[in-house]
Amino acid sequence: MIHQNQLGKYTWKDLYCYNGIIHLPYNVSTMSIFEQYQAGVPLNFPSLDFAIELANSGVPIFSEITFPNNKQDRQKEIFLTKEWLQYSDFYNGTIKCNYFDSDFTLNNSVKNLKNKGLIYHKWELILQNI
Repeated sequence: MIHQNQLGKYTWKDLYCYNGIIHLPYNVSTMSIFEQYQAGVPLNFPSLDFAIELANSGVPIFSEITFPNNKQDRQKEIFLTKEWLQYSDFYNGTIKCNYFDSDFTLNNSVKNLKNKGLIYHKWELILQNI
């Protein structure tokens, strides 16, 4: 495993050469998740329960939701619940992804490399109609 910061300057092609991407999301939806999904990269997210556990323990997950601001009545803890977070793009079934708890291993990502073939097949079908 390698942290994104260790890559230095990289291209999308460089990033997509890896067996998968592990996300600790900063929001409930980001464009890069859809770009990576459409490129067929296996995506890995903490399970919903584990994400809430991480947020409650101070890990900067969902940082755009929990970022302090000047509103005194802001109740960020309302949004860090299963009831709200289950609607995140990576928890509601919008994209196909893998989930991990504290025992994450690379096997979780490697077992889902077939996602790349599925996405390529979908693109082939689209391009045949052009």
